[in-house]
Amino acid sequence: MWMSLLFMTACTNPGVFTCLDDGSCANGGQSGRCEPTGYCSFPDASCASGRRYGDLAPTGLADLCLPPTTGDTDTDGPISGTGDTDGDVPEPAVCGDGVREQEEECDSADLDGSTCESEGFAGGTVRCNADCTLDVSLCTQCGNGSIDPGEGCDGNAFADAETCADVGLGEPTEALGCTDDCRIEFSGCSACGDGMITPPESCDGDDVGGQTCADVGFEGGTLGCEKGCVVDTSGCSACGNGVREGDEACDSADLAGQSCASLDFEDGALVCGNDCSFDTSNCATCGDGIVSGGEACDGTNLGGQTCADEGFAEGELACASDCTLDASGCSTCGNGAQEGAEACDQLDLGGGNCDALGFDGGTLACAKDCTYDIEGCVGSGCGAGAPCAAGEVEDEACGLCGTRTRTCTPDCVWGAWSTCTGEGTCSAGAVDEEGCGDCGTRTRTCSASCEWNAWGTCTGQGVCSPGDDQDQGCGNCGSQSRSCNASCGWNAWGTCTGQGECAAGSSQDQDCGNCGTQTRTCDAGCGWGAWGTCTGQGACAPGEVEEEDCGNCGTRTRTCNGSCGWGAWSSCTGEGVCDPGATETQNNCANCGGGMRTRTCSLSCQWGAYGPCEGGTQCSGGSVCICIGFCGPPGSGCP
Repeated sequence: MWMSLLFMTACTNPGVFTCLDDGSCANGGQSGRCEPTGYCSFPDASCASGRRYGDLAPTGLADLCLPPTTGDTDTDGPISGTGDTDGDVPEPAVCGDGVREQEEECDSADLDGSTCESEGFAGGTVRCNADCTLDVSLCTQCGNGSIDPGEGCDGNAFADAETCADVGLGEPTEALGCTDDCRIEFSGCSACGDGMITPPESCDGDDVGGQTCADVGFEGGTLGCEKGCVVDTSGCSACGNGVREGDEACDSADLAGQSCASLDFEDGALVCGNDCSFDTSNCATCGDGIVSGGEACDGTNLGGQTCADEGFAEGELACASDCTLDASGCSTCGNGAQEGAEACDQLDLGGGNCDALGFDGGTLACAKDCTYDIEGCVGSGCGAGAPCAAGEVEDEACGLCGTRTRTCTPDCVWGAWSTCTGEGTCSAGAVDEEGCGDCGTRTRTCSASCEWNAWGTCTGQGVCSPGDDQDQGCGNCGSQSRSCNASCGWNAWGTCTGQGECAAGSSQDQDCGNCGTQTRTCDAGCGWGAWGTCTGQGACAPGEVEEEDCGNCGTRTRTCNGSCGWGAWSSCTGEGVCDPGATETQNNCANCGGGMRTRTCSLSCQWGAYGPCEGGTQCSGGSVCICIGFCGPPGSGCP
């Protein structure tokens, strides 16, 4: 009937335009559509139907929204007042919910398959920053077979030394080794394993040189010593290094195989907190009254949401059994769709008519406040079926613990709801969260009276403030630094620089003199002091030969042994025939009896010539010895 009345109105209103087809509907360059009523409608996102009649439609239609049942919802964006959105627009990514989405590189433990190797490194641990970008600060090139900064070796490649002799720990035939994390190890050296730390050893046996896990870049635990005389950090732990250690429940993306389901939740994404304990804030169990995970609400807990947050002007937002928001009690008066507590909205009367309101017929309309306009109804309206008794007052809860009222008119029709009064500041049961401390969070809950309770304790804090730097001593009086990342965890310690030549307090011995030793000690500045006095020497140098005289101008030798002591004297060799200075007498040296002569032993132990013969009878000239003691002419007789 209302359509026939509209056509009648058009015939009497010279400002009304009746369309024949869509092509005849245009408004300042905007294309319209010719509706079955014969009047043009144009797109309008503020209408629930997405369309509004033009200003050349007849009175009662002009500038009003088409009811959703007769219009369409083809709009270029959200339809204000309906809570609906274009299905082609994805929900924005939420960094920190444990699910990598859209432009995020990662999200907590969800690395989307990224590894150090996929990012161009040889190995290490990849983490996710608090802003959902990949953190490759713990990735290394160790394992690529080439020496990179900070590496002493890599596989079979060594930076400087290759044998134990090169580092003073053994022989040239003893080879150095390389650990999986590219540190030189000394298991093949004869000095490693003697229980004494000899630089460059960092430990030996049970002796770790007084070092702790903190000294080598960890937060706690027990430092050990590997077979190769390098420190063993497997008993150390550092929350935030991406490797679950010690009593940590998790570390970055390492969740130890746990999930929301394994922790007795229905669904959601488990993440690891900055304190290396499980963060279940993204896990959810619909029906437990806690808004968590992907839930929009849970029971009476709407998470602080209201109809306004869903694009409506007023009303009561509710939570559906599947923990999604139910906006059926919300409304926006003037969008052309009867919603929530509205009796009607423009042309949408919500199925109402004068008869249903207790009148005797007539034409029902909708007022600007979305209450019924009964001026066109016939009768008093207080007959059978009237919605209320004249003067009756009704109240209901509204907003944030507020109330509003409406009064039944003399025609037995509900008047408009009053303004909502007495509201609080939040939705009862809602939970508010904010950052605190070092990447921590704290929450507060809205009370039953719609006022916020006090903030809870700050939990899940990291170990440092982003941007902070920390320095520590390392190695031989060197230093290294590390910085705090965006997740409030320390990055790995940097390279140890500025080291001295020895470990403070250590000592070194060397051979000296004749099988002696001397010692020097490393001072507090990690430099060697002067060598001490040579002690414990022997009587001679190994291999030294000593010679002495013996016998009659002979010689003998002895040789110094390996212990710097003299060996036994050899036999006396090269002797002469006499003792220097000795004399020898020869009697009867005269040619006719008697006489005596002597000779002396020379310094070379040889006899000199005999001296002249003294005494006795010496015949000379032409005389001859004719008998002992007598000389005479030849042929003469003995007297």
